[in-house]
Amino acid sequence: MASKKSASEKKSPGRKPAPENESKSERFIRLAQPRVVKAIRTIQIIGNLGSGNYERTQEQVDKIVSVLRTEIDALEIELDPKRKGPSKDAVNFTL
Repeated sequence: MASKKSASEKKSPGRKPAPENESKSERFIRLAQPRVVKAIRTIQIIGNLGSGNYERTQEQVDKIVSVLRTEIDALEIELDPKRKGPSKDAVNFTL
């Protein structure tokens, strides 16, 4: 009979456990680095829509750039410890 693992022993597939005695600063760096890389890659992929393979209007381009700038502005507020960040709304975007 297989033994049951406690909640603390369960691991998410593909994720390394957090190091013991990790400081808040170390945790921030560990989590921020891959998230920023992922965000950059995603923005680059959105940029690929600028190739000649797609047809778009200036209004669509302006809407995409506007929503991304709005999210960057919200990110700056969230990360600034001196400022109160806005409540996060569900991601909803349509062209």
